[in-house]
Amino acid sequence: MRKMLHILFSIIIIFSIAGCLPSFDPEAEKHFWQGIEFLKQKDQEAAMKEFSTAIEIDPDYSLAYYNRALIYYRNGDFGSSLSEYNKAIELDPNNPYWTYERGFLHLQLGYREKAINDLERSLELGLSFSDRQKVEDVLEQLR
Repeated sequence: MRKMLHILFSIIIIFSIAGCLPSFDPEAEKHFWQGIEFLKQKDQEAAMKEFSTAIEIDPDYSLAYYNRALIYYRNGDFGSSLSEYNKAIELDPNNPYWTYERGFLHLQLGYREKAINDLERSLELGLSFSDRQKVEDVLEQLR
């Protein structure tokens, strides 16, 4: 249930920032949004195919990498999830939420220093208050 809420929260973030995003190839966007629809229907396999197609069309589609990271994470494939987060952040290094989520993934994988770096960076990038408090609490425990 919590993971589904995480995905839905991510979708809300995507919709809320959509007006601030760079323009992507229209055909890639079509596949991306179809992937979001499949996520809403809980069809991760179809969503993954759509996000992958969007990336094939437009290799700079950071949101598609991010959503693949979420699907890999949800399926327990943390290595692939980390790779997708890395690519999304490489393409959009100023997204505090992706850095925040990768930080907690690093922590889960046992990469303490990388987790600390990501969590500190997410604070610098302007994480919202409720998430900010969570990060500050975790960082206090890690230091």
